[in-house]
Amino acid sequence: MALDKVKYLKRVIIVSWVTLIVCFLIKIFGGNFFVIVCENERFIKVCEFADNKLWAKFLLGFVYAFPSCYFYTLAVCQQTKYERWQLIIVVSTVILSTFVKLFNANLGLIVDLWQLLFMPFIFILKDKKRLLNIPLGFALILTFQVISMFTKNVELKIMGDNMLVGAIFSIDVILMVLLYYAYSNLLSKKGGK
Repeated sequence: MALDKVKYLKRVIIVSWVTLIVCFLIKIFGGNFFVIVCENERFIKVCEFADNKLWAKFLLGFVYAFPSCYFYTLAVCQQTKYERWQLIIVVSTVILSTFVKLFNANLGLIVDLWQLLFMPFIFILKDKKRLLNIPLGFALILTFQVISMFTKNVELKIMGDNMLVGAIFSIDVILMVLLYYAYSNLLSKKGGK
């Protein structure tokens, strides 16, 4: 019996979202069990070093921002890889957003909107059927981040000021985006939703 990858990914995504919603409900009803805690001394030292060195903060920020932007845009566009011009835009955008966020988190949000909405629009402009993926993908990632931030008591400013919190939060986002990427591309190979 062959494994149906689409059904398997649907289940994984459903379990991920159900878990997130259960944590959210526990938080609403007074539970405070999901705060970000890290006891790995090496990881803590790397993040503290990055907090004190601008170049290290930029590098670590890029390392965490690139995979989520890279796979999110591919998922929205239902592509498995980029054309060269697209990859240049993605890398440039992540470099720019990482740099901007070092100095102004609010302005960084504008660059994030470029990454999440306008960049995918440019990439799939000719394929009108996929344009609906843009607001759906945006809603998915935004909902996940808002619920996750609320559940973990993380404020946007703290993520920008504390590399440890930002890094741990980024891992959650990257995992959700990878699930979305895999599911999106398996669907497109199966002939659509």
